[in-house]
Amino acid sequence: MTDENPLVSVIIPVYNGGRYLRAALESVFAQTYRPFEVIVVDDGSADDSGVIAQSFPEVRYIHQTNQGVAAARNNGIETAGGEYFAFLDQDDLWAPEKLKLQVDYLLSHPEIGYTLTQQQFFLDPGETLPPWFRKELFDSVHTGWVLGTLVVRRTIFEQIGNFATGYSAANDSDWFFRAKAAGIPMAVVPELLLRKRIHDANDSARAKEILSELLKVVKTSLDRQRSSPMVNKPGSLVSVIIPVYNYDRYLGEAVESALNQTYGNLEVIVVDDGSTDRSGEVANSFAGRGVRYCHQVHAGIGPARNKGVELARGEFIAFLDADDRWPLEKLERQLKAFEDDPELEMVFGQALQLQNGAAWEAGINNKNPEGLVAGMVPGTLLIKRDAFARVGQFQDGLKVGEFIDWYARAVELKLRSLVMPDLFLWRRIHDSNQGIRERQSVSDYARVLKAKLDRRRA
Repeated sequence: MTDENPLVSVIIPVYNGGRYLRAALESVFAQTYRPFEVIVVDDGSADDSGVIAQSFPEVRYIHQTNQGVAAARNNGIETAGGEYFAFLDQDDLWAPEKLKLQVDYLLSHPEIGYTLTQQQFFLDPGETLPPWFRKELFDSVHTGWVLGTLVVRRTIFEQIGNFATGYSAANDSDWFFRAKAAGIPMAVVPELLLRKRIHDANDSARAKEILSELLKVVKTSLDRQRSSPMVNKPGSLVSVIIPVYNYDRYLGEAVESALNQTYGNLEVIVVDDGSTDRSGEVANSFAGRGVRYCHQVHAGIGPARNKGVELARGEFIAFLDADDRWPLEKLERQLKAFEDDPELEMVFGQALQLQNGAAWEAGINNKNPEGLVAGMVPGTLLIKRDAFARVGQFQDGLKVGEFIDWYARAVELKLRSLVMPDLFLWRRIHDSNQGIRERQSVSDYARVLKAKLDRRRA
């Protein structure tokens, strides 16, 4: 183990997987990252799985009586020595750079507890799709909420606990639900790093049993939320609106920072303002976590925010730009301010502007940074829905200055507001910021000023 790279424990449960196990192990030993250890836990196989595993001198081989895949993974965890854990099913394959990309991300983002990646299904030559498999999934590259895409810090397992052995197939879903309930920050590395093999013996073929277990997982998760000390009051849903235009490289981080809020009763709405990059694909990768996606013809950031408000169902409205991020307690602290003073109508906080690169990483890891500025910007705002309706929508036709115009109208209506001293927004500064990209539209600021003067005269 080097000073720079932590040890990764790769845990592979196997049960009668001799047909595919060798290829899975070869994909692990082809990794560009070092150091790692490989632990194969044989769950009582009756085929040659044990022989194949032990033919690799570097493999630590453990045999147990048949107890199920969750027990096999837990057995591997108990014997693992790594600072990070990764898991691979006996019939799947990793891309060579998988561990390196994910470990590098975790090393440079100490606030993140675990990472996932993109996955794609595949068939062996000559094989056909089983009748139970949906063809549209086979053709897609998407975020894999499966253990094969996971690289996680050991400390997260110590916090969340091991896999629940009461599930034969949904133990991974149960773990992800528990991690979400615990507010563990996570991120998706947007690379295709897992190939999942489809064949007749997949666990997924047991559709009825898996559906039953998933329903049990969801019910258990809901029961856990109801019994949590942080139960949200009825009617306190927060609608988080994220407009995006060609920011696929940043959007995932923005969505994650919203989903990982310590306040849990929220909905996230991504409004795609006619992007020509992969922004829509990134947004849809979060569909399984309840993110709603809307596409519109390119009309500008103001109309995109307006569309989000139209779709919103919450009592409170919050906005986050697709290239920015929130601290985890942003919404919880603002809602506490509303609770302390029910007369408040909108709450702002502090913002920190950071350049891409080292300054950005240093800034997001510093909970009390210097250089905070009062953030009268959409990303720090939380506003009651009825107060937003009184002010009205963002003005169409403005490429820049749309929020300045809206805020001026809010001040003129004397909305009761508070600017908290808390850091509520990391603003990313880069060459394609809206203000830089639309620098030719500076005349919009003059339009905003004229409209304000006209209202004052009237």
